[in-house]
Amino acid sequence: MKTAIKIKYCLFSICILAFLPGVFAQADATRHPLVGTWEFISATTADGKENQAYSKAFQGIRAIKMITPTHYVILYIDRATGRITGAHGGACWLGDGQLTECTQYSTTPSADQSAKTTPLKVRYDGDRFIQSFEGGGSETWCRASTSVVSGATTLGQQLIDLQKAKEAGAITDAEYKAQKAKLLEKK
Repeated sequence: MKTAIKIKYCLFSICILAFLPGVFAQADATRHPLVGTWEFISATTADGKENQAYSKAFQGIRAIKMITPTHYVILYIDRATGRITGAHGGACWLGDGQLTECTQYSTTPSADQSAKTTPLKVRYDGDRFIQSFEGGGSETWCRASTSVVSGATTLGQQLIDLQKAKEAGAITDAEYKAQKAKLLEKK
């Protein structure tokens, strides 16, 4: 009887020791600066110029990216109605200066999205991060405010958030002026 208890105790101890590194790794990952909710600000091409294709595609659309220690999702939200118009996401791996996204689902299936693994270099500074693609080009994301996540934003709140993004250095003065003009143009 005592031998059976010792064996169970040993097996229990081995299981605990086997799972502890995963528990601590998970706790460390939640402190990663990219964990959270982000809003797309702008994109550049490989030569550093504004990516016109992105600008056109995101006209009237708010892109919100949510990153956890193990997964990510990007929601595309119509600015006028607040409705989700598309989404994609999947697993992700966070590292020091790296984010790898493995797209596992998408509302708009296409050959270049489904089961695609994208390694990204990232630079983060407080409430802003820039992800750079292997072939060149980048996207700038700014930490989303609570009103952005809920979708319930007034024109005044959008202007305040835009000003904050400019002050935080997430967008340039030219980007600020262009976005402000677009917001005021809608009203």
